[in-house]
Amino acid sequence: MIRGNHYYLLIFHIAWVVLGLAALVVIQRLAKVERLAKVSKLLYMINIVLLLAAYFFSDINGARRWIKILGFTLQPSEFLKITLPLYAFFNIIVPLENHLQHKRFQFKNDKQLQIILKKGLIWIGFGLLIVLLQPDLSTVAIIGVQLLLMYLTSNLPYKLRVLAIGTVITLVLGSLLFVFYPYRLQRLKVYTEFLRTGKVHDPYGAGNQLLNILIAVGSGGLWGKGLGNSTQMGGYLVESTAITDSIGAVLLQELGFFLGTLMIVSYVIWGAITYTYLVQKQKKFKGVSLRPLFLAYIGVIITQALVHFSVNVGLLPLTGVALPFVSYGGSATLTSFIILGLILAFAKHF
Repeated sequence: MIRGNHYYLLIFHIAWVVLGLAALVVIQRLAKVERLAKVSKLLYMINIVLLLAAYFFSDINGARRWIKILGFTLQPSEFLKITLPLYAFFNIIVPLENHLQHKRFQFKNDKQLQIILKKGLIWIGFGLLIVLLQPDLSTVAIIGVQLLLMYLTSNLPYKLRVLAIGTVITLVLGSLLFVFYPYRLQRLKVYTEFLRTGKVHDPYGAGNQLLNILIAVGSGGLWGKGLGNSTQMGGYLVESTAITDSIGAVLLQELGFFLGTLMIVSYVIWGAITYTYLVQKQKKFKGVSLRPLFLAYIGVIITQALVHFSVNVGLLPLTGVALPFVSYGGSATLTSFIILGLILAFAKHF
C-alpha cells in the first residue's frame, strides 16, 4: 500500500504535480481569450456550487472547506483564485469599459451601469462570503488582493475605480470580524507578544508552531543544513504543517539564508519579467486591455509566496497560505499549475 510507504506524501505530491503539469499543457494549448470569456460565468457558478457542497461534508479541525470526489479531497476555495478573476474581468470590467467608452461616468442616471455593478458585486460578495463562513480568511484576503490589482490597472474612470476598490477593501476589512475565532485570537496574542517582547508566548501550546518556525529559520545559518536534514520535520511542526503551511521555514533551514533568499526573490523576478513581457504585447479583448487579468494571475502567485515566507520568518501572524508549486496539497498544487497554464496561454496566443 502507498500509505504504508515512508515517502507516501511525496508520492502523492508528485502525482498532483504530474496532474498539474498535464492540466498546464492542455490549458496553454487550448485556452483562448474568446473561450475564456464565454465560459467565465459558468466556471464561477460551478465553483460557487462546489463551495456550497463543502457544507455537506464532514468538517476538518472545525472548518468545512473540503469536498471528496472519486476518492480525492479538494478545496474549492483554491479554485476561486482562478474563476473569480475571470468572472470579474469578463463580466464586470469589460462591460463597464465598453459601456463607458463614449460616456461620462454618472452612476445615478445610468441604469445599465448600475445593473452591471450591482450584479457583479453581489455575485463576488456572495462567493467571498461562502469562503469566509467556511472559515478561510487568508483565501479571502488573497482574492481581495487579486481584485484590487485588477481594478487598479483597469482603464475604468477614476471615480468608478475608487468605488470598486473601496467596495473590495470594505469586503476584506469586513472579513476581519471573523478574526475573533478563539484559535485566531490565540495566534494574534502570540504574534503581538513576540513583536513586543521578542519572546514566544506559550511555547508548548499556542506558540509552539511559531517557536519551531523561528528555530528552523535561525538554525539554518547562511548555507543551511542541506536538503533533507531539517530537524523540524520530525514532528516539531504540528499537524504536518512542515510540508504545507510551514514548508518555507523547512526550506530556509535546509537551504540557508543565502539560497532561501534567492528562492524568495526568484518569485518576484519571475513575476516582473512575465508581466512586462505580457503587457508589451498590448493585447485587448473587445477593445479592453488584458493587463488586469495578467496581473491578477501573476500577482496571486507572488502574493502567496511573499505571505508564506513572511509568516515563516515571523513577519506576519500564522496563517494557512501554501507556497506555490512547493507545498503539499492537491488543490493548491493544481491551482498553481492551472494559473501558470493560463499565463503561458496569454504569452503564446494572445
